[in-house]
Amino acid sequence: MPQNLPRPVEDALNDAAPYDIGGTFNAHVSQRLPQLKKQARAQGSGIVSRAQLGLVITGDQLARNALATAYARALQGHDITSGREDAEGPVVKTVQWRDIISNDTGNPVPFGRALDKLYAAKMEAEGGVLVIENIYDLPRNDINATAVSQAQNGAYQMLHDLMTEYAEKDYTPVVVLTGEADKMAAFLAANRHVAEYFRAPHIAGATPLPPPVPVSLETDGAISVRKPLKLKSSCGP
Repeated sequence: MPQNLPRPVEDALNDAAPYDIGGTFNAHVSQRLPQLKKQARAQGSGIVSRAQLGLVITGDQLARNALATAYARALQGHDITSGREDAEGPVVKTVQWRDIISNDTGNPVPFGRALDKLYAAKMEAEGGVLVIENIYDLPRNDINATAVSQAQNGAYQMLHDLMTEYAEKDYTPVVVLTGEADKMAAFLAANRHVAEYFRAPHIAGATPLPPPVPVSLETDGAISVRKPLKLKSSCGP
């Protein structure tokens, strides 16, 4: 770990370490984030563009959550995000993509409604991180495939605005996409307009297996006899 990292960043990296496959998360947080902050200052801005901070985290659910939370802590520890006065710690708002683009009955919502729902999530995540889970997960389209597409486009438009129009604003949240690795890769390959905002190396996480339970070889000295002992006779016939 590089020297002279702020203590909150070190703590975040230590907590993330068990889930960080290959150290990609560590490298991004301890090396890339300070570089981006330095570049922003050199350009006369103290704000790191949110378009440069978007991250994709894959792996099992527990690992994804742990790494996304650690990322939020590290961003605030680097003074890249500001947090919020009404929050005790780093701000993390998690939403399911399907909940953004569909209603309570599972049907797709109109374009404008999807846009508004993601904007509302953005407001709750201001000063921190907005985690969008399973962006490849769609509502059922057996009713109206066109409606699904329109709902997605509404949410895509707000995501685009977060990475462009709002990207240089201090309270705009950093967007993190989380999900299963194979499904995420397929989605981003098919949706270049989304993938262009998440160019940082993808973070692969995994929850470590618990250590094996040691088998005790100690005995209490007692001998258990399960069958009667048969003594051989030493006398002849």
